[in-house]
Order: sequence, then C-alpha cells, then structure tokens
Amino acid sequence: MKILLVEDDEQLADIVTASLKQQNYAVEVATDGQLGWEFAEAAPPDAAIVDVDLPALDGIALCQKLRAAGSQVPILLVTARDGETDKVIGLDAGADDYVTKPFSLKELSARLRALLRRGGATSTPILSWGPLRLNPSTCEAFFHDRLAPLRPKEYSLLEMFMRSPKRVFSRDAIMNHLWNFDDAPYESTIKAHVKGLRQHLKTVGAPPKLIESIYGLGYRLNPEMEHLPPASDSNSSDVEAPAAAPPDIAEIAVSPAMRAKLDQRVDTIDRAVQAIATNSIDELLLKEAQRLAHQLAGLLGTIGFDRGTAFARQIEAQLKRDRPGIVQLVGLLADLRQELTGEPHQSESVPRSDGDASDAPAESAERSSPTLDMLVVGSSDSIAPLVQHASRRHVRCIHVGDAGSAAMQLKLWSPDVLAIAAKSSAATFELLGNLADSVADVPTLAIAPEDSLSDRVALARLGVRCVLAQSAESDRAFDAAWRLHRQHGSSEPQILAVDDDPEFLETVRTLLQ
Repeated sequence: MKILLVEDDEQLADIVTASLKQQNYAVEVATDGQLGWEFAEAAPPDAAIVDVDLPALDGIALCQKLRAAGSQVPILLVTARDGETDKVIGLDAGADDYVTKPFSLKELSARLRALLRRGGATSTPILSWGPLRLNPSTCEAFFHDRLAPLRPKEYSLLEMFMRSPKRVFSRDAIMNHLWNFDDAPYESTIKAHVKGLRQHLKTVGAPPKLIESIYGLGYRLNPEMEHLPPASDSNSSDVEAPAAAPPDIAEIAVSPAMRAKLDQRVDTIDRAVQAIATNSIDELLLKEAQRLAHQLAGLLGTIGFDRGTAFARQIEAQLKRDRPGIVQLVGLLADLRQELTGEPHQSESVPRSDGDASDAPAESAERSSPTLDMLVVGSSDSIAPLVQHASRRHVRCIHVGDAGSAAMQLKLWSPDVLAIAAKSSAATFELLGNLADSVADVPTLAIAPEDSLSDRVALARLGVRCVLAQSAESDRAFDAAWRLHRQHGSSEPQILAVDDDPEFLETVRTLLQ
C-alpha cells in the first residue's frame, strides 16, 4: 500500500516514514502542498497524511483541491491546533480523520489502518480470500492457517492483491502502489518479487499458480483457486520451509547507457568530496551528493552490484556526518568505481527473459547464494578481517565506530545481524546500553575482548545472543552471524551440545543437522 505523506518538517517526516515502512507501507514524501497535489495527481496513493501548515499550498486547501478533482483517497489531517473550529474546518474541507501534534506513532498507524479499512474491500481488520488470510496489524499472511515466510515487499504485494481480489494489476499499477518515485524499480524487479511471493507461498502448501499471470496485462489472484480445500496432513508434512530465503534482488543486464548514468552519479559525488577536501563545499552540492549516494544504495543491489550497495551506504553515512572522513570517502569512491567496472553478479534465481518468473526451474532458487546484512559497531583488532572477508562469505558488512553512527545507520537500513566489537568490556557494555532502543529486534553478537563468564552473563542480560572471543577467526564470526540470522524468529528447536572432544562435537553437529 502506498501512503502520501505531505509534511514540511523533515525530521518528523523521517520519523513517520520510518514507522510506516516498518509496517510495509511504501511512502511518498512531499515537502509542500503543491508538490503533494502533483504526486497525488500523477500516482494516486491508497491514503494521504497531510499536515495543515504547509508552504505553497496549505493542508486545508490541498484537501479541498483533491475533493474538487473527484479524488476519494482517504485523508488523515495532522494539525498542531487542537481547537474544535480547526478540526471542523479540516473535516469539512474533505479530510476523513485527524490527529493533533504531538501524536503517538501507534495512534497514527491505528487511524491510518482504520481509514484503509473503510476504503478497502473489507470492513474487518483481517483480509480473507479463499485459503489466504492476512493480518495488516501484524503484517502476517497465512495459507490454510500456515504462516507464510514473506519478505516485506512480498507481503505488500499480497496485501494489494487481497484488497482488490478481482482486479488484474499491471506492472505500472504495482509500481505505483508499492514504490515511491525515487525508488521506482525495473520491470524485472517486479517479476522477481512476484516469483518470490509464489515461492514463499509454495513453502506453506500453496500451488504455484495461486498468483496468476495474465499475458500482456499483469497479475491477479487466480479465481479458480479461491475455494481450494485444505491440503491433507500427509501432503502438508512434505512441504518444508527453506533454511534461508533466496536473495530479495532482481538483477538485470546493465546497458552502456545505464553504466554512463551510474558514472555520472559517482562523478557528482566525487565533486562533492573534492569540495569537502578543499573546504569549498556548498550546501546544494552536498545535499545532491547525499541524495545520489542514497539512490545508488537502493539501485546497485537491485541490478547485481551488492558490494556497490554497501559502498554507497557507507558514502552516504560519511556525507551526512558533521565532519566527513576524507580518507574514507576517497577510498570508498575508489572501491565503488572498481565495483562498477565489473559485471553484475547474476543469480540464477532471477528471471532474465521476458517470460513469466514462474517458468524458471524450481531448483534454481536453491543454487542462489543468500546474502546477509551485518552492521559492525566499535573498534578492535577483530574488525578489519571481518570487513575484509565479508564478501567472500556473502555478507554485506558496514562498519561504524560509535553508537551515534550506528543509530543513524539503523534508521537508513535494517541489518540482519548486529556485531559489537570494542576494545574493552566497559566499552562493549556502553555501546549496547546506548543502542538498546534501536536494536531490540536485531539479533546481536559480541566479540568480547576479555572472555570471562561474568562478562558473558552481563552481555546475555543486555540481549546479546552469541559471544565470541576476540581471537576468533572471521569465518567463525560469520558462521555465528548466519546462525543468528536463521534462528531469529524461528520456531524450530535449537540444540546446545557441550563436550570437551571436538571430533565428537563435530559428529553430533553433522548428525543433528
């Protein structure tokens, strides 16, 4: 579902956007009323959150203009005024509901869900279609009461289908519903997400053609499968969820024209870095470099340059610092240019023809290599080997030195695993304490400088799931990170084997696996 957020307070907009994206909404942000009108006219959203006090065109006038144009989009008005008259004026202008500043993010989300239910195909919080059930409050989808392991975009895609089960969605319609203008995907990206949705529904017993392809038109829920009977227990038991989902990327052939555009973006960032180095940077150039680095971070992984995405994220983080590290930026730009001179790392799980994604062989997904996103925080001798060897173990690794930088990174992206590696136990405890509110749902491992029982107990109490000695090799740290990622949210039982014979432990591990 796409939400249009019209808000001129950038900090507030960032907070609301982050909250909505965690709930799998696609968010388009407009910083004034006129831009909000243009966005709504170009690609009508599923709902709009509109501030009252806006430049160019205020929120009341925007509501009136949308309704005069015949738009029925649900509008949630945000106002700093709590007087009754202001609320009445807003509702009379066409708004459907309102919240006043300061407001609770939970309340904002609840009111938004209520507006979407009023305008949707159902009047109940739970969406149902045949064997499918979807709970927008928890972002969970079920097929015959079996929880489907969907990625965020796959969940949003299924929700879009279930809110309009009889509609055929073209790729343009899917793009307008699930992506904003800045992050608009390629057609192959949409095909890959549809394929991923099919594969993950298949793991809980759904037939491959539950999502039907209509040649030349798009996709829809297959009406012939609305009344599917539940699978028998014997058949259900044969369906096993994969140990790790395939990468959520869509790689396409990179044309010379696309390479030229990528080089132009990198050149602009390079000019900004040179200006910073000579203390002659202007604000417009810096903002443009930040924007381009952010766009590259979202684009490069999509077209197969996974390491390029990691470099772009680190460049963006450096550019947003009060005092960007020139040496780090120059090195990262060199790494990014080197990455873009090669070929994208194509994955056989992604369709490369014009045919439907479901036509690819099923076993291709098993041959692809899943990727782990890991944020490393702190400073110790063990960090350099981790970052150096990350790509060899299919890990996208970003390193920051302090809790403030880590908190900023956690707002920009959602790592699969957080690793804390400080020079002392006290520094480790301090980092964890400062990040407590930001990493509640991120599995955390610690590389402990002093490997003592008391430290391990203290780290466990702070939420650390795994503790490694600082002398541990990089491969052991990556193995632990992968295990944490696979275990996170898993209902499968976990076994701890304790013995002083390494060979016996390895035998037990092999047997149990």
